[in-house]
Amino acid sequence: MKPSEKIEAIKSLISDPARWTQHVAARDAQGLETHATDENAVCWCVYGAGAKLRFPVLSFYTYIEEAARDMVGIGGVSMNDSLPHDKVMSVLDHAIKLAKGKGA
Repeated sequence: MKPSEKIEAIKSLISDPARWTQHVAARDAQGLETHATDENAVCWCVYGAGAKLRFPVLSFYTYIEEAARDMVGIGGVSMNDSLPHDKVMSVLDHAIKLAKGKGA
């Protein structure tokens, strides 16, 4: 799977705001922090979503980092934890375009 496809899958997993979180990798239905691969997890941050999907972080990380720095001037973790959901989705769209532009 290409990095652009991995970022598309991450975006799909957290495209519903109810399935996205901030400040932790994942949360359960009670809103408590849990591991991203825990079967009780119901929402994930950008990188937690990648872990949930079993993607090695370095296989997509650089594109999200580059997109976040291009668009908002901060790294990917800070971007996820400080921006609203719609802006995070826009950064992921940009990351997909960056990856595709590089043939990835």
